[in-house]
Amino acid sequence: MRKGKIIISTENDPMYNLALEGYLIEESSEDIEILYLWQNSMCIVHGRSQNPWSECKVTEFTNDGGTVVRRASGGGAVYQDLGNICFTILSPASQKSKERNFAIVCDALKQLGLQGEVSGRNDLMVNSKKISGSAFQITSQRFCHHGTMLINANLANAAKYLTPHSKKLESKGIKSVASRIANLTDFDSSIDKDSFNKAIITAFENVFEIEENPKYVGKEMLAEHLKLREKFEMFSSLDWRLGKTPEFTHKTEFKNEFGLFSVHLLVQQGIITDAKVFSDSLDPDSVDKISPLLIGKSYSKSGVKSIVSDDKLVHQVILDLADLI
Repeated sequence: MRKGKIIISTENDPMYNLALEGYLIEESSEDIEILYLWQNSMCIVHGRSQNPWSECKVTEFTNDGGTVVRRASGGGAVYQDLGNICFTILSPASQKSKERNFAIVCDALKQLGLQGEVSGRNDLMVNSKKISGSAFQITSQRFCHHGTMLINANLANAAKYLTPHSKKLESKGIKSVASRIANLTDFDSSIDKDSFNKAIITAFENVFEIEENPKYVGKEMLAEHLKLREKFEMFSSLDWRLGKTPEFTHKTEFKNEFGLFSVHLLVQQGIITDAKVFSDSLDPDSVDKISPLLIGKSYSKSGVKSIVSDDKLVHQVILDLADLI
């Protein structure tokens, strides 16, 4: 039985909680499994490759007291508040298993009397309603599987502030964010943060050998760990959270098996001089490869198609983009 430990954040600052997750990915022992539980104040968290201005009403949301933040993994934008629990399962890269991790979360739901089912790339459903979404990040040493769990979040806010692309909703056969998601309390009003945390800790303990009690940590760690402070500064910076979207002369959008893509090209004298690719793909590392390959190519179908890559995602995006020029 592999060894594991449990870490619970005492903070509700989404930028700190993301920083702590990043710190654990890089600094924790490679041979141990970690369950990290955290809870954020009102925020919208978007994927590493996404354009926040296209995913949510940034100005309105921040004026209403919310915070827009960016995570290091791929996937789409999610609304969170204190009615939502975030869970992270960190594994050695050699032991990565989405299936095992989803089974742990489904075991937790079963303990609460609910039947969870994995749907699509990264969702968990109860009675055909989405109650959890996941995203993934892998380094040379660690595999990170993190997700949300809607306990009793303000779902009206999710519908109010999120602005997902219509193609994304169409692909799932739904008309709106609100019609798709549900809280666990919609199925059992007695479920709360404590009961879910207890259930997922038990489910984790059923799979891994836990040698110590859960460790509760907060911002006091910033004074002790330089690398955590550096992570916190990065996740807090405006450049990381919102970035800058320059004016481009060509913008196109398309959807393929890897996700939804929005490609912005700056073209000067027939040559692509700048490029930005936004996507909800679960593979942000591959998305990052596309822009440098486009720069310097002629703005033509043949120019774009001349790009060669053995990365399947990059290859498909290049083909789809070329067809739209």
